[in-house]
Amino acid sequence: MEPGTRMITTYLGDSVYCAVDGSGGIILTTRNGLPTDPSNTIYLEPEVYEALKQYATTMHAALAAAHAEDERRRNGGEEAGG
Repeated sequence: MEPGTRMITTYLGDSVYCAVDGSGGIILTTRNGLPTDPSNTIYLEPEVYEALKQYATTMHAALAAAHAEDERRRNGGEEAGG
């Protein structure tokens, strides 16, 4: 990150904050807001962030397919005994 550049941090939820560094990496930080609370930082290099996005896309598709199959079965789409 260039000197003097301000990093914008966004709250994602569940005490997780996200920022982007100057090289496209993602910085995830957990904190509850109190100085004595534990804090953790995970740095995702751009390649790891891309792999995480691909994983999320794959899992989303698999969950959607499973949900559609459950709906089909609940709505009588499967023959008895079959």
